[in-house]
Amino acid sequence: MTYVISRLGSLLPIFLSAFLAVACGAGGAEPTPGVDAGGAPDAGLDLDASPAPDADPAAPTWPPAEGVPGEAPAAGDFVDVCVAGGRCGGDLISLGHSSSIVVHAGDAVAWGRADWTGRPGGFAALPLGVTAPRDVAMGAGIGCIVDAGGQLRCWGENDRGQLGLGTSSASPEPTPVAVPGMVDVVDACAARNHVCAVRADGSLWCWGNPEQGRLGFASVVDVPSPRQVPDLDVVKVACEMWHTCALLRDGRVACFGENRFGQLGNGTVSDGSSGPTIVRSLTDAVDIEVSLRHSCARRSSGELACWGRSDYGGLGTGWTADGCGFTGDPTEPEGDGASVCVVPVAIPGMPLAHDLALMDTDTCVVAAADGALWCVGNNSSYQQGTGMIRPPSREWFLTPHTTLFDDGAIELDGAERHLCLRYSDDEVRCAGWNYHGQADPSAPSSTTPTATPVLISLAFAGGGDD
Repeated sequence: MTYVISRLGSLLPIFLSAFLAVACGAGGAEPTPGVDAGGAPDAGLDLDASPAPDADPAAPTWPPAEGVPGEAPAAGDFVDVCVAGGRCGGDLISLGHSSSIVVHAGDAVAWGRADWTGRPGGFAALPLGVTAPRDVAMGAGIGCIVDAGGQLRCWGENDRGQLGLGTSSASPEPTPVAVPGMVDVVDACAARNHVCAVRADGSLWCWGNPEQGRLGFASVVDVPSPRQVPDLDVVKVACEMWHTCALLRDGRVACFGENRFGQLGNGTVSDGSSGPTIVRSLTDAVDIEVSLRHSCARRSSGELACWGRSDYGGLGTGWTADGCGFTGDPTEPEGDGASVCVVPVAIPGMPLAHDLALMDTDTCVVAAADGALWCVGNNSSYQQGTGMIRPPSREWFLTPHTTLFDDGAIELDGAERHLCLRYSDDEVRCAGWNYHGQADPSAPSSTTPTATPVLISLAFAGGGDD
């Protein structure tokens, strides 16, 4: 399949018509990214111009005493910003396709699809018995925890060697098991068929299914043991089904894997890259997140820089910037053409962020000023917690807006179609798709998404209020 990127101007009427149809609920199910994309961008597309961050933005004030850049946190404190030495702290909440996990009362607590949450049976949130975890990562069918000593432990599906145990197996591993060699891990990510981990020396290691180059190196067979991605000095890693991005110590971002929607941010649309490529015009990143179709970094200023597919609203009105265009033939069926940004663009109207989360078609942040949730995107399964699935107008989901989540959040994460926020008193609230109880474990197997934020009960684990 060959892709051609056109300047948006000549196709704007077609694009807006299709975009309005999506906003009004037409078009059916969203496509799943394929594995056979290829081609190169139109040589006439301006790839070098991208918005610069605002000069001297106001310093974030939320949360008042946690995660201050340059100040090492107390043991157990939440940190999702780079601290002294440039290294980033682990995530204390992580969402996967059908499961959720949060660090609470000195343990990791998981809920959702039972065979994917690290313990058998039931939907309710239950502890996993891992003392003082430093980082958690939930994928689709797999989860991982970094324990207090830096040992990475994973559980779940292992049919592609994604547990890193040296073998593959058709039988899932029900409880966390140590990944050999991963003993000094500071950050990890889990997708559907692959896992990556950052070690204390800044090296990046990945394993599992190598298709589309998502492991950062070429392989024609599954990789069941950790293998180093060469020549990178990494502080944080983010991965989804088809691609992976790594935050480098110098503030740049390197991505690899599938690139059908420009989600590698390297100025191209192609079948992808098996080796790391540097995201264009980005040298001050302090955080990174990815979804199936787009990627975002949080700059040191708190501003977002995002790239990838934009025609479901996940980049707001950023798709009008230079470096954005249309791939393929817009008269072809859904999936053969898309609006994309192949270099980082700002999301106009999005406040400075303390933390960020990406879902399939949505981008959300916890505002640095007050911990309020702001989102942009089409909200296909109520995951923004707005109380409504379809926006009142196309402009609504192209424009960043607040939701029904309470202010004061300090961390968030999103998966395919659900979102959870963690608050300073260890409250967790979630909204969105809930078929496996991932957004509301009190009402599992619900075919109706959770439209308003639901409080997840954590009191059973000790030391929390529900």
